[in-house]
Amino acid sequence: MTLRRLKLLAILAPLLFLAALELARQVISPALFQGWPGLLLLAGIVLLGTLFFAEAIFGVVGRLQTQLAQQNQELLALHDAGLGILGELDLETVLQQVVDRARDLVGARYGALSLLREGGGIEAFLTSGITPEERERIGPIPVGHGLLEVVLVEGQPLRLGDLNRDPRSVGFPPHHPPMRSLLALPVVSHGRVLGNLYLTEKEAAPTFDADDEETLARFATLAALAIENARLHRQVRALAVTEERERIAREMHDSIAQ
Repeated sequence: MTLRRLKLLAILAPLLFLAALELARQVISPALFQGWPGLLLLAGIVLLGTLFFAEAIFGVVGRLQTQLAQQNQELLALHDAGLGILGELDLETVLQQVVDRARDLVGARYGALSLLREGGGIEAFLTSGITPEERERIGPIPVGHGLLEVVLVEGQPLRLGDLNRDPRSVGFPPHHPPMRSLLALPVVSHGRVLGNLYLTEKEAAPTFDADDEETLARFATLAALAIENARLHRQVRALAVTEERERIAREMHDSIAQ
């Protein structure tokens, strides 16, 4: 849409400029641009207008190139992150890689991923950006109150500049690192919420922006596929173990019977 407008502007701007110039001549003085002084004045005005127009066009093109480069960089990072998590089959490894790569994608200092049980509640809560010792001092996994509950219940993205000022916040437990900016959204597969991603403390800016939210939403789609794939692999492996045990039990039963 921007390129279409730019093409239209490149056609209409010179025509509008000449029309405005002719109107100004008619209003100020019909003989304004007659003779050598008038022609020199006209040439100077046209030159200034051309330079201004060229500068505006190059500015727009430069911004478009910057946006395109940022989008390409985002897609490349998203592709690498997706390949990293989709290539794993162990569920615990997948979950940890999801929260680690999500934090890297949007440049967050801290990250967390809550995995929901089939019947409700939080099955696992993984963190990124803090040491195991810091995680142990914080205490047990959250049960889903405050802002965590908002994302769990409503299933909608949440982006805040200062989560401490939100009336829905219930504060942090002791030994918890200070956090202000928040970006949270659900990980959804086929309309079912598998878990939630929470990222805090944007490192390169005071708050997360709409681009960060879009990037994380795209990654959450890949994360949902990886989590479902790892869960299916775990179920198949458990089923194989069960079948092997049943086979051994049958063989033992047959041996005893004989």
